Amino acid sequence: MVADPTIILNAAEYVARENEAEFKSEFFNGEIYAMAGATPTHVRISGNVYHAIRTQLRGKPCEPFNSDLRVRVDETGAFVYPDVTVACPPLTFAQDDANALTNPVVIVEVLSPSTEANDRGAKWRHYQHLPSLRDYVLVAQNQKRIEHYERLDDGSWRYLVAENDGAISLSSIECELKLDEVYERVEFVERI
Repeated sequence: MVADPTIILNAAEYVARENEAEFKSEFFNGEIYAMAGATPTHVRISGNVYHAIRTQLRGKPCEPFNSDLRVRVDETGAFVYPDVTVACPPLTFAQDDANALTNPVVIVEVLSPSTEANDRGAKWRHYQHLPSLRDYVLVAQNQKRIEHYERLDDGSWRYLVAENDGAISLSSIECELKLDEVYERVEFVERI
């Protein structure tokens, strides 16, 4: 997200504007934030995550979506574009936006220097208001590391980390993300 938001009065204005826009924007608290283009590494990682999940869900009812699917958090009014979203039938869409999913089960965000604070902070707080959400996954770009928040039956969240050659289990959709697959063809730049 960019630092300077554009003020919009309401969600209906955002939806009308977004449906005609050439570029995607997210909507939080009456403001829209233009989304910047992603690096090749970001695109590669999110594509690898999407592919890994799609392969495991083949023939099953749940399905993954790439970053072009808009998600609406009804309780907070936010509209966002996660890097990867998984939903299970019946898919539901916002009453005020037929293009915005309201019941994701899994959301994956690939961390970028410009988005990491928001993905860990405000965006994560919005996501916690999605009753359907069972897994929130944060994938690092600068090292083999995946952080996983799993919603437990009592509504609390368990935090897990996988590094190097590990894996995380997404029990809500019976899938596993192996770090070797998530980081396939990713080269890390050593920082001195």
